[in-house]
Amino acid sequence: MVISEKIRTLRKEAGMSQEELADRIGVSRQAVTKWETSAGLPDLYNIKALAEVFGISVDDLLRGDVASAEQKEGMKTCCMYDITEPKVFDIRIGACRSLVVKEASEGKVEVLTNTPYTVIKIDEHKGLIDIDFKKIQGVGDTQCKENLDIEILLPSGMVKHVEMDAICTSVKLYGIKSDQIELGGKFGSLELTGNSGHIEIDCNLDLEIVLKSIDGRIDINQWKATSTLSLDCDTPVAYLCKGRRCKLHLADSIPALEYSKDEKTNLITLNGYCSELTVRK
Repeated sequence: MVISEKIRTLRKEAGMSQEELADRIGVSRQAVTKWETSAGLPDLYNIKALAEVFGISVDDLLRGDVASAEQKEGMKTCCMYDITEPKVFDIRIGACRSLVVKEASEGKVEVLTNTPYTVIKIDEHKGLIDIDFKKIQGVGDTQCKENLDIEILLPSGMVKHVEMDAICTSVKLYGIKSDQIELGGKFGSLELTGNSGHIEIDCNLDLEIVLKSIDGRIDINQWKATSTLSLDCDTPVAYLCKGRRCKLHLADSIPALEYSKDEKTNLITLNGYCSELTVRK
């Protein structure tokens, strides 16, 4: 399939008119018409812009057949950005089914999804990396919650601070070594493995948290929620209930350290209002 046919097919599958596509990439509608009728070819800058809008790689746009909607459901699309020094990361996901974030790549950010429902934009300014997910036209939150899985690989040793916000069923954070990790939004389950630093969780839904390791402090901030934390490690932890009208319950099998500000103690706190947290093995 030639590139003109690919552009036309991908545009129609995304539910966009020629004028809407032109507005997205900053060209005239006439330019899109020329590309789709083989009267002209997009330059390299516009090829990259087209690939970003359609949620595919430049290579996929330039060669190979366009996948059907059914085929795309099992595909992985990838966006990459090189990193040369430690950065602060601000990640805005929106709605999805599942989110996995881990510190695993070398010198770059990698973003993978299983469906072409979103356009991924990565911008850098003054030491801050913004990763933003925007739904393509015609795709709603319900579709994303039912079908969209996202995996973000952060560069090893280059995460100073990371802030994330998501609306999804499950979140998993693996091996993130950072001064502070902030996670907000709406999600029902959270798994934490191999992270270190100060983790702050802001979620007002009832949460099921699985903690497979801890190295630092975890603040759980909730409003009128009832949550559980399953401790799947033997690391000593201190617990504090600091929220107004909040209750922290420790199962009999859970040993608790006495918290001391003067010593390095792993700490879990419950904050907020009228919430309960039950900690168990």
